[in-house]
Amino acid sequence: MNLDPETPVEDIRKKYKKLSILVHPDKNPDDKERAQNAFEIVNKAWKILEHDGMRKRCMWLVPALINPPVTFSFTL
Repeated sequence: MNLDPETPVEDIRKKYKKLSILVHPDKNPDDKERAQNAFEIVNKAWKILEHDGMRKRCMWLVPALINPPVTFSFTL
């Protein structure tokens, strides 16, 4: 959904609604299976992002997943 960590939940809801309409299977009759998968992913994201605690945890994790700390361990 390409969100800033400080995005208010109301703005997230608006983005979710736009995106869910865009990928809704009824709006994409030529590729219903792909649309259904996308719709389910968008809904799962919303279920997480609508709750403050879960959203904060995700926003904390994303940078760590994108740029993980590099560590090396060698045993001789």
